[in-house]
Amino acid sequence: MQTHYNEIINSFVDKYGLSRGQVVAEIEKTFSAMLSRWYGTGTVVLFGDDYHASSALCQAVRYSFAKSA
Repeated sequence: MQTHYNEIINSFVDKYGLSRGQVVAEIEKTFSAMLSRWYGTGTVVLFGDDYHASSALCQAVRYSFAKSA
């Protein structure tokens, strides 16, 4: 049986009393931290909904800041 991301997000909303936006923000923050450690550089994850396809869009953007002298 396949569990869709909406079901997972809704379970966190119900279990912890968070808003959907708060759950998505926590997912983004957690994935960003994990990928930053994995790649050894700053990484920002953006999570979006595609309600029509019942799928999620997840983008990861790596970044680095030049150190000033």
